[in-house]
Amino acid sequence: MQKNTKPFFVSIPHSGERIPKETPWLEGLPETLLMYDVDRYVDRLYEPTLTKLEIPWVKTEWHRYAIDLNRLADDVDADSVAGNKNPSGQFPRGLHWSITTGGDKLMPKPMTQELHNKLVKLYFEPFHKNVRDQYQNYKSKGLNRIFHLDAHSMPSVGTK
Repeated sequence: MQKNTKPFFVSIPHSGERIPKETPWLEGLPETLLMYDVDRYVDRLYEPTLTKLEIPWVKTEWHRYAIDLNRLADDVDADSVAGNKNPSGQFPRGLHWSITTGGDKLMPKPMTQELHNKLVKLYFEPFHKNVRDQYQNYKSKGLNRIFHLDAHSMPSVGTK
């Protein structure tokens, strides 16, 4: 098989199921609640084909309730980070989810700004660095049109 030379890569930001040790409020939640908003098995669906076609990918092992990698680092509010300037309810499913899409409460209280900064440094920044590195790899080869597929799943039945 010819090695893939197309400027194309895939990111898989929401199939991670590991709970970071820094987010103990997520430990012990029932699986039905914990997996409610995970794009479960999307990585397992894509990886065999990506491997076969030699298409690079970036994925995370971390749970989106702790650190949602498709959000901005400042997509937080007073419900998720204590003392945040964004009002309560502005980002309930932002960088750190305080409630599920079904309305179940996840965080008993907002985390500290210090913990937020630590989660960004440990989990958010490395994922986004890997994505930027994929772009830079293509750019360094003189490729300017780069295609990036962000792989997700969707519920089988629509929500409100």
